[in-house]
Amino acid sequence: MGNPLKSLASAVARRAAANRHRLPRWVASALDWAIARPNSLIGALAYRVIGATDGTPSANPALDGETTRLYIGPANYAGQGREWAAAAQASREGTRAINMVVDVPGMIRFAADIEVPLRVYMGSGAWQKEQFEYVGRFTHCLVESGRPLFGGLFGQDAFAEAAALAESGVSVAMMCHGSDVRQHARHRENHRWSPYADRSLYSRSAERRATEFVGGLERFDGPVFVSTPDLLDDVPFGIWCPVVVDTERWYPGAAPMERDRPVVVHSPSSSAIKGSDLIEPHLRTLEDEGLIEYRRLEGVPWAQMPDIIRDADIVLDQFRIGSYGVAACEALSTGRVVVGQVADHVRARVEERTGSELPIIEANVETVGVVVRELLGDRDRARRVAADGQRFVTELHGGFAAAETLSRAWLGSDALRPGPGR
Repeated sequence: MGNPLKSLASAVARRAAANRHRLPRWVASALDWAIARPNSLIGALAYRVIGATDGTPSANPALDGETTRLYIGPANYAGQGREWAAAAQASREGTRAINMVVDVPGMIRFAADIEVPLRVYMGSGAWQKEQFEYVGRFTHCLVESGRPLFGGLFGQDAFAEAAALAESGVSVAMMCHGSDVRQHARHRENHRWSPYADRSLYSRSAERRATEFVGGLERFDGPVFVSTPDLLDDVPFGIWCPVVVDTERWYPGAAPMERDRPVVVHSPSSSAIKGSDLIEPHLRTLEDEGLIEYRRLEGVPWAQMPDIIRDADIVLDQFRIGSYGVAACEALSTGRVVVGQVADHVRARVEERTGSELPIIEANVETVGVVVRELLGDRDRARRVAADGQRFVTELHGGFAAAETLSRAWLGSDALRPGPGR
């Protein structure tokens, strides 16, 4: 048997690595310092403790001379790198799209074409140089969240990497995901329920990094995309490229709101950011009255989530950021009634792009109980909104809209195939 104390320490360390934004700043800084030095004694110890072994990177997929060759990496948050790649390849003629992700212990793993162990990514000069040569064979490269593609090869500077790739003839664009560009102070001023009003959630260092990244994006001479419409507040020169949902995986379930006690589900990736503790007293009241069955989901394997969401009637999304993202789109795709707090100007951006209202029923941390109670009293309306949600996701988040955005702004629209309904 292994050493139980060592196993416990490793588990704690992996948990800490996955939740480093919640750690005291000096601890997070020390962790970053060690991870950035994998070949030092302290770095090797840190990698061993968090369970990051050398491992073997995935083999690089072969390229067959396609006209457009797109490389996306290295974040793959919520599997979006893989989804954008698949959408571009499916929606364009003569296109090969590949995504890469760094395998970080403790983080949810989403499928990717290329998976690279953290220690190899940070510490193997041979892999870094080989990967730079490989990416140099692509025509286009989409860099996620300003994170370096090649570890420390260019000083962990994504903009230096972009310049080097451009010299090799690769067209580089940047993709912003959220916290990488979100300005805490601005958000706090513009959103009544902003999580950054809480001192425990506000991070001066995170805001400084976001400010520096946005400054770099302002000087960057390639296209800049954002994954959700609210991020245009922080990157007004950005282009909204919609997130993509695998609608075949998130297929519809039975019609919602048919049970006497509808099932209401909330699955927060970060309870403090999503507003879980602020909304739950309202839901517990409804449950105590026998009106709903409330389920809070945490720690559920990602593979099980589609079936669990399909079994719900109402899905509560997020209530403090003022927008919507992948989780809401997945619930809409399954035909669920989605409730969340989306800022008026964000809804306006959606309507301007699609010509229709965002089919997420509005509620905030004060009104969510009243809104759910109203849905229980008007179930036909709830089902109509759920049906609108399915159509909305197919049209805007089914993949073609993202591929069309990337094509018209960057890849070239001549190779774009006709989309749904076109």
